[in-house]
Amino acid sequence: IRYYGIALLIFDVTQIQLFTRPGIATDNVCIAMDPTTRLAGAILLWAIEIAMQFRIYALYKRSYRVGLFNFALFLASIAAFLWVLIHNAVRQRAVIAEAIHLPLPGCPSIHSGIEWLQWVPATIFEGVLFGWALYKTLQSTVGRWQSGSSISLYATILRDNVLYFFGISCLLIFNNLMVVVRLITVQPPVQ
Repeated sequence: IRYYGIALLIFDVTQIQLFTRPGIATDNVCIAMDPTTRLAGAILLWAIEIAMQFRIYALYKRSYRVGLFNFALFLASIAAFLWVLIHNAVRQRAVIAEAIHLPLPGCPSIHSGIEWLQWVPATIFEGVLFGWALYKTLQSTVGRWQSGSSISLYATILRDNVLYFFGISCLLIFNNLMVVVRLITVQPPVQ
């Protein structure tokens, strides 16, 4: 997972650098790059979410119900992401047609309407995982306080899970808010 993130960063930097050169950013390349970069980022997130599901599964003592619920929600999150991605990709050519021939370096950044919705399923799923970890952390903390025991490795792992899920959830919410606020303040209303 760590190396895929580095590869994704190299891909993004290479894309940005190459697309500033004349002749590289053609109509078809610009239309294909938006879904490609979104899918590449989603694959990284999904890989991390799979690892986090196993952590939640382990925290709940390999509960079949918890694992099945999280897996079903994970698949629903992927399906919703792909639906929005395909919806936007189909509309991308028509939306970008007016701006693609402007003398701009690279591909124009045009919004097709509902791309802000793309990361909402992942945000909801991360929120559910955060809830699972938070519940176990609270349960463990209350038990520790009642027994007067010290911090164990289990408690440390719980704390790290909560911090991870809280951080990722905040980033996803912040990402969605940035897109929505930009759409409201910058784009003229669609007629």
